[in-house]
Amino acid sequence: MSNIKFGEFEISQDFFDQKIATFAESFSYTSLSCEQAFKELKECENELDKLLSEDAKNYLETLQEEKKKQILAKVRFFIIYSADYSGMKLAETVNLNSQEWVDNIFKEKFSEMNSYLPYIVIFNENNFDEKETYRKVINFFRLYNLRKVAYQKAQNMKKNHIDAFYYALELDELNQQNIIELNAEVTKDQEDHEIGYKKVNNIIQGATFATTEKEKVPQAIEQLLYSYKNDFGKTQKNYLEEGITVEEKDQRLLDICLKEARFHIEFERIHPFTDGNGRTGRIILNRNLIKQGITPILITTAMYNIYTKFIADRDYEGFGNQIYISVSQEMAKWVSELRKTYNIGAESVGKLPFIK
Repeated sequence: MSNIKFGEFEISQDFFDQKIATFAESFSYTSLSCEQAFKELKECENELDKLLSEDAKNYLETLQEEKKKQILAKVRFFIIYSADYSGMKLAETVNLNSQEWVDNIFKEKFSEMNSYLPYIVIFNENNFDEKETYRKVINFFRLYNLRKVAYQKAQNMKKNHIDAFYYALELDELNQQNIIELNAEVTKDQEDHEIGYKKVNNIIQGATFATTEKEKVPQAIEQLLYSYKNDFGKTQKNYLEEGITVEEKDQRLLDICLKEARFHIEFERIHPFTDGNGRTGRIILNRNLIKQGITPILITTAMYNIYTKFIADRDYEGFGNQIYISVSQEMAKWVSELRKTYNIGAESVGKLPFIK
């Protein structure tokens, strides 16, 4: 089993891959856009659940088999009728007068709804109420399709976020082209998807500062990348250099976090894209940390207000310290798992990073 150098110790490739995969999953949910998509999905599911009646399903089960089949056939007809009325292309020739045709189309296009049918039947005084059932089916059909769209949107957004994260990890260096490609991957299934820098000036909602004008974005990004590669004018020292004190090691790690904080804040203030700036910037931040043998971090919804304040105030020190704290906590979790996985005793803890 191959090992890789991460931080100041070696870990197995399998352990590293597992930790990165777990992080990528959690990381995708910290995006406000992705979070909103899953919130919309949950709202659709809640509304759909309100239409479903366990009592209706239970009463239907008490009926004779032939009567039950007739009722369910009528519900399938209502669904096909609703689909046709909404303008869906069901077949070359529509024949709503044929129950056999209706059943075949239902099986072909709507079979995933089959388990819901017993729950949307309406009985009044133990009699099947066709009129009220039809009204309920119309609402069910609308909500079911809204849920389907919301589910696909949320899953696509999550997948694109994870794919973009892994794409970033494959990059040996950052340049304007692969940053554009990274953003394109993040936003590729969105309605307003466009590849390249913003075509119109944009704003950050709630921000008190103006983002970079669209014409100046390429130059601003190029200057930011140049400054980053040159450590913003400060000589960057290897925090894993052997023979240095713990205090010096910590200071060098903090210097890395301050550098990453500065890049991230300036990137977000430029706001180079029409959409996906936050997601793209946080993917770059974590890509840069991992490339330097440092654990990635999550910026959660609970941290969002202070995070945006760091950006608004250009508070490199505040954000850098926040990154340092988050990195230290995350590395401690990794070390704890490493100790358990490889049976590392307490006498070895002092040799591992961030454990004092």
